[in-house]
Amino acid sequence: MQMMWIVEQYGYLAVFAGAFLEGEVVLILAGFAAFHGYLNLQMVLIIAFLGTVLSDEFFYYLGRWQGRSLIARSRRLSEKYPYALHYIERFGTWVVLLQRFLYGFRIAIPVVIGTSSMKPVRFAILNMSSAVVWVLLFGYLGYGFGDALTAILGDLKRVEAYIFLGVFFVALTIWAAHTITKKTRL
Repeated sequence: MQMMWIVEQYGYLAVFAGAFLEGEVVLILAGFAAFHGYLNLQMVLIIAFLGTVLSDEFFYYLGRWQGRSLIARSRRLSEKYPYALHYIERFGTWVVLLQRFLYGFRIAIPVVIGTSSMKPVRFAILNMSSAVVWVLLFGYLGYGFGDALTAILGDLKRVEAYIFLGVFFVALTIWAAHTITKKTRL
């Protein structure tokens, strides 16, 4: 089927791009595709790890370089910035370890952390530690999802493209709703 050919050809690129942004759904779908043999699970995990670590490192350094001026451009962010910085200074380790699990904040939090007193080496170690947990959790969640669906429904070859499309459109709808509500709040 055409959809599965696209997954085989561009799946790893999608995993990297998804992990670079907020890619839980992409990683779950990649784990599902790996269960069915379209992608290699180890490669999915490695690429997702690289994408998510590079993303947070990029936004951390962006915060160190231009964070305060970026935050100053938004009245809402400027108002919340002192509170966020206070919590980062007080609970920095926990903030870095948990931030990647907070949907909608994956880009903003590393920028704010970059404006804090947290040293780059400490951030990198915590970032990589958190990334390992995130990648394994969501990658194996997708793999297990494929296993569970196969156990319940039997051979999924005839409907797996529809499952991919359904999950993709649900994720797209959630993302769009989140983006629209976020813009109306700013």
